[in-house]
Amino acid sequence: MIETLSGELEIEDGESDAYIKFVFENTRNFYVLGQIGGSHENNMLKFKFKADQTVLYGLKENLLDY
Repeated sequence: MIETLSGELEIEDGESDAYIKFVFENTRNFYVLGQIGGSHENNMLKFKFKADQTVLYGLKENLLDY
């Protein structure tokens, strides 16, 4: 994704329907969207924001640490 500026990556919570997704709409538009908390719970937050692709470098670095 970092090299081609295309594609998507989704990380899901195995115990609920919470998730975070990183999506390239095209080479110029990169979005982060997701849901914190399950839809069956009292409180949840859905979000979507336009980001810079440099967020992928931090994600890659943090995932490699685990």
